[in-house]
Amino acid sequence: VHGGSSRTFTNHIHMDEDRSIVAIFEVWSPPPPPDLRIIVIGNISALGNWFSDNPVFMQPQQEGVWKIEISVKCNDDIEYKYACFSDKEKRCVGFEQGPNRTLRVATKIKELSLQGNTTNVISIKDVWNANGFNQIAAPGFKDVVP
Repeated sequence: VHGGSSRTFTNHIHMDEDRSIVAIFEVWSPPPPPDLRIIVIGNISALGNWFSDNPVFMQPQQEGVWKIEISVKCNDDIEYKYACFSDKEKRCVGFEQGPNRTLRVATKIKELSLQGNTTNVISIKDVWNANGFNQIAAPGFKDVVP
């Protein structure tokens, strides 16, 4: 009997790992110049597999917040970074400073479930990482070329 319930539990975890959920990424950023848009790239296909030539454009919200909703797997370990894409140059022209950001989806789900939240949506709220200001381009944006 004990072995049977253990297998059921293992199968349940496996099914959960293959399940997709919605991840809402939000980042607060200083306002970029008019021809630049905020993108998010990362190590999973929903974030372009680190290829910035096919960017995942975030949508501007109010008060400097940019937002995107993507589908992720429950067992995804995600590395990602926010960047600027120039509509004029049709390319990524700069990344936020600092190391790659990380998101362990299973850990985030576990944190939410411990709080009693069993939703199929996780929310990630970040602030643009800038240690200094690039006065030539926009304040807070590193390596952005006007």
